[in-house]
Amino acid sequence: MTCEELILQEWTRTGPLNFYRFMDLALYHPRYGYYNQETPVRGRAGDYFTSLQVSDLFPQIFSEAILQLKETLGSDQFSLIEMGAGNGEFLEKVLMALDNKSSQTNSKTGGLKVWAVERSRPARDHLVKRLSRFPRCQVVSSIDDIGWMGTLEGCIFSNEFFDALPFHRLRWREGSWKEIFLDRQNDSWVELEMNPSIATPFLSDHLQDGHEIEVRPQMSTVFKEWSERLSRGYILTVDYGHPQESFLSPSRSKGTLMCYHKHQASKSPYERMGQQDITAHVDFTQLVEAGKTWGFDPFLFCSQGIFLAHVGQKAIEQFLTEGAVSQQQKRAGVVQQILHPDAMGETFWVLLQSKGADKPPLLASVPSRLRRLV
Repeated sequence: MTCEELILQEWTRTGPLNFYRFMDLALYHPRYGYYNQETPVRGRAGDYFTSLQVSDLFPQIFSEAILQLKETLGSDQFSLIEMGAGNGEFLEKVLMALDNKSSQTNSKTGGLKVWAVERSRPARDHLVKRLSRFPRCQVVSSIDDIGWMGTLEGCIFSNEFFDALPFHRLRWREGSWKEIFLDRQNDSWVELEMNPSIATPFLSDHLQDGHEIEVRPQMSTVFKEWSERLSRGYILTVDYGHPQESFLSPSRSKGTLMCYHKHQASKSPYERMGQQDITAHVDFTQLVEAGKTWGFDPFLFCSQGIFLAHVGQKAIEQFLTEGAVSQQQKRAGVVQQILHPDAMGETFWVLLQSKGADKPPLLASVPSRLRRLV
C-alpha cells in the first residue's frame, strides 16, 4: 500500500478530509508517513536545509544560550528537553559544545539531564545510536514518556518543531471563514470549501475574498502539556514565521503552505503523498498567547541573526579568525548565511518564554521585537 492509497481508504470511510487530518496521515502515519521513512529528510541527502546543515557554529552558540539559562535558573537538576529532535544532529552538537565548555572553563554542566523527544520511529533509532555516548540523554516518543518523579526544572527547546505540526486551512469567503477539505471527484483529488470543523479566528472587513490562512488549534494543548511537566524554567523556540498581523497582509493572501521534495519547493500538497514535506509559517503571536494561558511569560522575540550575533559574538569572532585566509573567507560566507537578513538571519526567529525564572543577563542585551506579538 502507498500513502495515497491509505488516504483514499480514509476518504472512502469518512468522506472529505480536513487538511489537518490529511497532513497528519501524509507526514506522521507510522508506516506510510513522510517522517517515518528510512531515508534522510534533512540536509543535502534529504529535502530541505536547516541552519545546522550550514554550520556547526549555530549549535555552538545555542549551547551558550542553554548554559546561560541553566546558570540563571540555579537548579541542581536542570532538564534539557528537545522537541522534534529528528535524527539528533542538532542535539548532538549542542551536547558536544556543552561538554567542551565544561572541560575548558569553569562552566557548570553538572546536574544536566537531557531528553530527546521524537515522534518518528526511524528517527528515534538514529537518535539512540547518535546519542548513545551521552549517558545522561534519553530518547522518548513524547513528553508524556519522560520518566521522572514530579515536575521538572529546566528548558524545553525546539528547532523547526512548530512549523511541522499539522494545521487546518481556512479561506475567507464572502465575509466568513470556510475550511478547505480534500475530496475525490472523477478519480482526482479536489479541494472543497465547507463549514469549519474548528473554532475560527477573528473576522475582518479588510480581507480580500479568497484570502487563506493556516491554523494550528493544538498550540494550547502543547503548552498545557509542557506546563504540566515543567514547574520552573524556559521555552526556547527557533522557527520560521511571523507575528499574527503579517498573515493578514495582501502579500500572503495565498497562505504560507509550502511543500519540499529533493530541495524543490512547491505548493502542491496532494502530489507525492508521503514523499514530501508539508509545512507552513508559525504564528508567533499564537505561541505567546498559548504560553500565557499556561503560565509562560514572553521574554524575548528577535530574528535568528540578531540572537546569534549577540549571544555568540565571541564564538563568531574566533570562528572568523581561525585557520588560513582561504578558510576565513569560506567561514565569512557561513556567518553571512546564518546571520544576514536576506539569508537565514530573518527567515528564522527566536522566542524565549519563562515560567518562574529570570531573564539571563546575556540575553537581556539582545534587541527584542516582542511588542509586535503582545
